[in-house]
Amino acid sequence: MLGGCNPVQVDDGPPIFNTGANVTYDQAVAEYNANTRALGHFWANAVVRMAFVDDEGKRREEQGEGRLQIIQPDRVALNIGKLGQTYVWLGCDADRYWWLDMTGDKHIGFTGRHEGYQRSRAQRFGVVVPPLDLITVLGIAPLPTRGAIQTSSDGRLLGLTSLLRDGRGRQRVWIDRRNALPVQIELFDGQGAVQLVADLSEHQTVSVRGVGNSPRVASRVRIAHQASGSMFILDLSEMEDGKDRIRPEAFNLGTLLRQMRVEELYDLDTPRPDSGPARR
Repeated sequence: MLGGCNPVQVDDGPPIFNTGANVTYDQAVAEYNANTRALGHFWANAVVRMAFVDDEGKRREEQGEGRLQIIQPDRVALNIGKLGQTYVWLGCDADRYWWLDMTGDKHIGFTGRHEGYQRSRAQRFGVVVPPLDLITVLGIAPLPTRGAIQTSSDGRLLGLTSLLRDGRGRQRVWIDRRNALPVQIELFDGQGAVQLVADLSEHQTVSVRGVGNSPRVASRVRIAHQASGSMFILDLSEMEDGKDRIRPEAFNLGTLLRQMRVEELYDLDTPRPDSGPARR
């Protein structure tokens, strides 16, 4: 999977891990988590490009601008639109994820529970990147203290493998041993099959008040869904903690349904594809 890695981020500082030294998982995770410690709140402007196959088998491409808002560990909001008008909103809270589509004459939404995603119809409707997984593939979530470590064949990268926090699969984070920043993140399902591969590049500092050593986050994240060939690309700018910008209503599905004037909300956990919309 490393064949698609972006070039390792150039860092002028001294290397954190010498290429000739043996590095333990504990040491590598400590450095990685030190960078994520101040990222409990995250806000950024975003340019989003999506390419996926919808439930009718048609290839769709969407592009727009918006804002990414995150409150760890489980709240995500990403709105996508043009000229100040929101056309797509995806997000989640602790229990559910959703995708609101305002591109047609009728505004519709799709929702499901996190634990049912793999068995749901989400991927048929274009939800190939679960909103909750955005936190993971952005490289801003802390890694567990237990896991395994490996070194890439060229010695430049360290691979940190651990269980996903919800236990439904594994993650492998490849970090540059010179700065402990992630350059690729892979998510595997419970059977060990690759689900998502994210390439991370162009790391920039995040403005966090009260923090002297500012954390760094990839400003370009290219996420590929292996099974469908779908692609999700995020270009982030003006990254900050956003504590004065993030509002609770951005993660409230009921509020969003009213604000976006969603007429029908479909339950993706319902097995029958011809089932009617869920109650709002």
